[in-house]
Amino acid sequence: MAAFSASMLLLLTAYSYIEHDEKDPDMAYIMKNFEKFEGKKVDFAGRFASFNGSAARLKLMEPPYCIVNVTGKILNTSLHKGDVEVLGRMQEPHKIEAEKIHVIKRFEYSLIFFRSLPAIPFVA
Repeated sequence: MAAFSASMLLLLTAYSYIEHDEKDPDMAYIMKNFEKFEGKKVDFAGRFASFNGSAARLKLMEPPYCIVNVTGKILNTSLHKGDVEVLGRMQEPHKIEAEKIHVIKRFEYSLIFFRSLPAIPFVA
């Protein structure tokens, strides 16, 4: 029974590894295979770099760490430097039309650590 469980776990892990790029692609895969994602929704996190009137320039927080231009009606100059999450449609390899933008506030990072505190005694 243990051998069967271990082999099933290995098979599921291998399947997840093989299908990862199709089911949950990262930005490196999306940029390399832009044709597959043109006009489709993508989501990513980035650091706000600048705003040039019609587009915000974001540096991706995951590989390939490149600059992406984000356009859309929801953009405004109230965006400030910091981390953001974007949901939008891919138009060109480095251009995305945003549908939703979430600015990550500093305290949201701190919450991760506070939520982990109760687990410390169990891990120790």
